[in-house]
Amino acid sequence: MKVLFPTVSREQIIGEGDKINDDVIDMMVEALRRRFTKKQLDLTVKEERLVGALLKVSFGYSDASSVEKKSFLAFKNDRQAVNIARIPKQNGDQHSRRSQRRHKTMAKQWFAIVGDGSFGHQFVLSQIEEAPADKRKVYSIKASTRATAGETAIIQHYTNCSDNVMKKFSRAFFYTFGWRPFAPIDQQKDYKKAFLDEQYKTKKFLEVTLRRNIKNNKKGSTELHRDIGVMVTHISIAENAICFALGLMETGRLLPSQDLFGVPFKVHDDFQDVILYKLSIDAGNKSTKLLLSIINREKPQSQDNVKYCVEMAGVKDDAHNLGEAVFTDKYSNMKSEFEAILNRRTVTLQVEANTQKPTRESQAVFVTNFDKNHNIYQPQPLPKISGITEEQAELEEENKIGIVSVDFNIVARIMVLKKDKALIGLSFFNCAGECIKSVHFRRSIEVFNPDAVPLKFRQYVNAAVFTADMDMLSTFLGHQGACATWPCIWTLIRLNELKDMWNEERNCSYQRRSSEKIKGWSKLFFDEFESLPEHLQTKKTKTTLTQTRTYSIIRDMLADIPFDTILFATLHVRLGFTKTLVNFVFDFFQCVEDRDTKASLGSRNAIECEIKKLGEYKKWLDSELEELLKAIEGQDTVTAGILERMAYANGILELGDRVSTTYKEKYKEILTQATEQLRKIREGEYLTDEEKSQQIPLVEQSCLTAKTISHLTSLHSKFDARSRRFIVEALKKHGVDIQVYFDGVINGPHCIKFVDNGIKIIRLIKKKMMDIVEDEEMKRAMSTFGEKFEKVLTYTQLIQAQLMSTKIQDAEVFKANRDHLRRAIVDLVGFSERTFGDDNKLSLPLTLKCLSLFGDDMIDRQF
Repeated sequence: MKVLFPTVSREQIIGEGDKINDDVIDMMVEALRRRFTKKQLDLTVKEERLVGALLKVSFGYSDASSVEKKSFLAFKNDRQAVNIARIPKQNGDQHSRRSQRRHKTMAKQWFAIVGDGSFGHQFVLSQIEEAPADKRKVYSIKASTRATAGETAIIQHYTNCSDNVMKKFSRAFFYTFGWRPFAPIDQQKDYKKAFLDEQYKTKKFLEVTLRRNIKNNKKGSTELHRDIGVMVTHISIAENAICFALGLMETGRLLPSQDLFGVPFKVHDDFQDVILYKLSIDAGNKSTKLLLSIINREKPQSQDNVKYCVEMAGVKDDAHNLGEAVFTDKYSNMKSEFEAILNRRTVTLQVEANTQKPTRESQAVFVTNFDKNHNIYQPQPLPKISGITEEQAELEEENKIGIVSVDFNIVARIMVLKKDKALIGLSFFNCAGECIKSVHFRRSIEVFNPDAVPLKFRQYVNAAVFTADMDMLSTFLGHQGACATWPCIWTLIRLNELKDMWNEERNCSYQRRSSEKIKGWSKLFFDEFESLPEHLQTKKTKTTLTQTRTYSIIRDMLADIPFDTILFATLHVRLGFTKTLVNFVFDFFQCVEDRDTKASLGSRNAIECEIKKLGEYKKWLDSELEELLKAIEGQDTVTAGILERMAYANGILELGDRVSTTYKEKYKEILTQATEQLRKIREGEYLTDEEKSQQIPLVEQSCLTAKTISHLTSLHSKFDARSRRFIVEALKKHGVDIQVYFDGVINGPHCIKFVDNGIKIIRLIKKKMMDIVEDEEMKRAMSTFGEKFEKVLTYTQLIQAQLMSTKIQDAEVFKANRDHLRRAIVDLVGFSERTFGDDNKLSLPLTLKCLSLFGDDMIDRQF
């Protein structure tokens, strides 16, 4: 039986009603999936999700306002009763039997798609049997009329689809169902831009003068800089935060904080809850971005939980550029808002009221406290709402979009601001009854009687954390970096003391850094180095100062925020540690093969040695040829001078009879010199006999050496260790892309796959190695290594699950698992050292990412 319906007309699909349910969405997604499969194309999981999202927001909502007022989650979780297009009443001849059969066949085909319950829905044929003539029977699906350009833009915005994806699915819908749900994508670009500008009123495109580094690769050379104009995008942190919170409030998806995270400060009784935001800096995809996410929701790590606050491209994310483009108040309040939300100076006020429709609607405002005596560990709440008023203060631009700043100490009462039959905002009054500040909602609430409408008021304290990778955090804190004498940005541990993290007895808690200490150290560095005359700013002075007094701090923090709000990027810790485990596997089995196959090892080492020698020889040849080229360039300069003199003399000769015979003879002399010079260069007479004897042999030797190196390199590949090939095959078989590893990075999904399938991977590698290794001692060593490595993987999986969880974790359980993992790794490396002695390749990792995981009071303080 055919599944697709190429003959179904638009009228057969579109019917009456204003809602659609998930069963029909599942049917349509499955039909699309089968069409793509028939064309030997696959719909990815993400594309299937997008199909369902597009269908959900396009069914039943025909006007832009109704789509605009609801986020995608509202549609996705709409479980109310549905109306689906129905066949008219079967009153005798008014409805032909042929038409009835056509609708019934179409319905059977739909139910056949999902009748096996593959989507969790069970359907039986009795649901589509003949119905009494006086009743309508559900046979078809319902869709709204084709969306306008504006509606299509809004739908695309909420489902986060690209233009290409929208075009792809528009064609698929038409050829599968005979239905065009969306307007042409090219027609709605202008509307989309206007819609986004309306949604983000604080968006600015700025041309900022930033610095591009011009590096000289020679050691000891001076690094130059060039100022260039760069386009930087700014969107207010406060506006992004209020849009986030308001969307979750309207859909009932704002989750309580008690199960998600711990609160390291005292929450006043007047606060209903804490809303936690995450600010992060990401420097991927050739641009640097300041991102905002909200934690009080399901799947806070998903990609649709990210809003851009700042974006710049084309320059390095160094301290100068970040200070000019991101952490600044020159162009907007970006730095002030960043510091305010991280210092817990902001609150979100929510007002909920009954509208003219039989529903309740919420609006919220974002309020910042600029009280100088603010205590970050005891944030102060605002008074509760005490009535309705029409009095309002003069509004600034930000006050019109739900953002306001006020001194909480002088606010005595808050009243809801009304206009006609709408609630439009809030007004703040002092003890004298004066209206000191007013703020408008982002959208007014239409009510029947503003003076008698029941209101529900909630107040949330906003908190935030800041995270980035290690290099970015070093830049933000004014730290020299991971290779400094004091490499850790969290504690005062020396570079040569990193090994202590593997010693349980010596792994003590080091003195921690703080915002106040960093400010003092940066001031000391400025006073005793940067303020000195340039001739006194020597390398020795700087080194002595940073090693003994400023603890590798050379500038102030880019923003004034509490140190305990700066957290590890646990993803980067996972990536670094997983890469260490993969290195363990490669290094150990390389040692086994080297010990077992001495003959191939000798050949391989001999080839490597020869390639190295030839490389040095070719480098010397190239340097000698470079000297000859410089000599030739000198002659080119001489020739150019002669030609310049000829041109000048020729210009004089053009004066005709007025030129004396002396000038004409001089011109002939210059012409003769130039001709002779060009002949010497062509024939090589310019070079000395020694240079002539060197020129051709040097070129020949350089070419022969290059060919020999290429031949030996290809020969060396034949002696490549078999263990490496076995490891690559085992990793790829279990979904871990070894090419990603060779690029020096293992991304998040590959980390999870390696840890989850690590035991299977190590057993497969061990089995293949057992077949080629003849040494019994090495076979026993591989068995022991496999057992110890499986133990490491077991505890790694437990720790990784805790790091990835979005729920509150038990810090004591984490510490216990971490201690077990530390002992397992020390035992593994110690076993390798005892087995291979001086030939051992395994060593305990001494990276900052491992210190973040295994150092006391490091990453566990985040739980």
